[in-house]
Amino acid sequence: MRTPCYFVPMNTTFQRKIEILPESVKHMIAAGEVVQGPFSVIKELVENSIDADAASIDIMTEDAGLSCIRVIDDGRGIPKDQITLSIVEHATSKIRSISDIESISSYGFRGEALSSIASVSHLTISSRTSDEEAGARLRCVFGESTVEEYLGARGTSVLVEELFFNTPARKKFLKSLQGESRNSLRAVTSLALARPGIAFRYTCDGKILYDCTPVSSVSERIAQLFGKKEMPHLLAGDIADIEVKISGVISDGSLHKPTRGGQYFFVNNRPVENSSFSFHVRRAYDSILANGRHPLAYIYITLPPGLADVNVHPAKREIRFFDEAYIGSLICSFCRSLLDRTFTIQLHNTVKAAEPDPSEPGVSAEVIPPPDVMYRNEYRSTVEERESPYAQSHPFLPRINRGTVSAEQDLFRSPVMGGRASAAFDYESLRIFGTLFATYVLAASDDDLMIIDFHAAHERILYDRLMRADGACESQLLMMPQQIHFSPQQRAFVSEVLEILAGAGFDVELFSDESFVVRAVPGILHLDESEKFFDDLLEQSSEGSSFLLDKKKLVFERIACHSAKRAGDHMNNEDLRELLRILSSGNHELRCPHGRPFIFKLSRGELEKYFSRRV
Repeated sequence: MRTPCYFVPMNTTFQRKIEILPESVKHMIAAGEVVQGPFSVIKELVENSIDADAASIDIMTEDAGLSCIRVIDDGRGIPKDQITLSIVEHATSKIRSISDIESISSYGFRGEALSSIASVSHLTISSRTSDEEAGARLRCVFGESTVEEYLGARGTSVLVEELFFNTPARKKFLKSLQGESRNSLRAVTSLALARPGIAFRYTCDGKILYDCTPVSSVSERIAQLFGKKEMPHLLAGDIADIEVKISGVISDGSLHKPTRGGQYFFVNNRPVENSSFSFHVRRAYDSILANGRHPLAYIYITLPPGLADVNVHPAKREIRFFDEAYIGSLICSFCRSLLDRTFTIQLHNTVKAAEPDPSEPGVSAEVIPPPDVMYRNEYRSTVEERESPYAQSHPFLPRINRGTVSAEQDLFRSPVMGGRASAAFDYESLRIFGTLFATYVLAASDDDLMIIDFHAAHERILYDRLMRADGACESQLLMMPQQIHFSPQQRAFVSEVLEILAGAGFDVELFSDESFVVRAVPGILHLDESEKFFDDLLEQSSEGSSFLLDKKKLVFERIACHSAKRAGDHMNNEDLRELLRILSSGNHELRCPHGRPFIFKLSRGELEKYFSRRV
């Protein structure tokens, strides 16, 4: 343990202003910079453990960390004659001189972390070094500290209780328990990815989310944290240019998410936040992914410490580079190099497979013309449309168990659940023209033009029916059971949601600690959507802590989403008429279960105003 050094702020005017404040207020200012929430406490404590050369780190939280945070490591420990210095403001053991700031290799160096945490919580530090028979335990409550002998194992244990107990106003600025749990999970995930050679165990409210043994590669740590299912779609590699090296793992074009939550960035193994990094990653996928979709990315930037300033943010989450545009271009080049390599291999294999076999003359590739997806007129309905196999095998309103209640009674006997239904429109006066872009229904009355997103509308209808029937559905057996894999952090969510799935027509059971088997799915669910349904459901739980989710509502939403007609699906005239007839009843809110409106109405007056016509 290095001897602590003390620093005086460079701005002496600011220092004089601070000195006239009460001591407790000065501590609050320092705490405000470092302790933004439970996640920042976890981050600071785990970083201290890493700097102490810990091989194993155990993190436990209760009530999203507000009641209790405990971090235990097997690192070097704090000498008992220095433990009181650990909570002294501006004290640090990680640098010896001012010049060390120019080449910082440790995670922390400022010295405010433990001091700030102690000012807004009940703090207990227990530590022993390997050359001490007995260590020391420090307790700090209300600014008063006591020290006693500690006979525990080598390493350090830090217990933080009643966070923000003396600053109730700060609690008002915290997120919900679910939001704070999500932030803490993200912090632990980032640190576990930063140091795959360290064992991490993370327990939240008695439930183990992570239990990672040391591994030798980032890919192995990704599999530990997120499961093995996505591994075949991940690409690993590295590039180097003079003093900067970019390495890591990204997803191929077939694996993407609706948010950037699957992207992690590290500079010299320090987790950082930088929105421009995500931008440069997305640039590499411009010709591959649709707008609104984002790849997975675990990007590691290695460069000399002097080329990056880690002191621009109190919590050290942001870093300033000697040339950020240059770093961004390297990140984009790294991603493109991996994607180009994979695309070239796939293209080569595709062309090779498509080449006709000279031993079989007459073989030629079948060219299928693209469908007419731009516009379909109501009067172009044909016998094939009315008697399509899709319509016969999967009618627009699939069967949901309702006991002795008829379909019409069940559908219209009560307002939509969760809110008042929207006012009905006059179905009889509507003229249906067909579909636009194979996504929207075009219809008009004498005074209005209506554009309806038929997927979202169908989703709302199915969701309301599921809610009224409490999810009871007829089941359809799968010809081959499906094995669904889940990550360790999703284990608690899966165990709680299996019963809901069984009540909704699924036949599911646990197969192992990392997978369950599906033998039947609800009759309303598209068979080719069943695997996507489970991927989507598990992804929802991964966005953050799932303990507070309304799991039944989430399951019904996902069933409705993956059972509803999708953009590009065939919609014959009977389907369109039935859809609008049901929506016109006024018994359904004109928004999908996720809250998106699905009807756009343009009045005749608005059109005439746009074209500068006089009424």
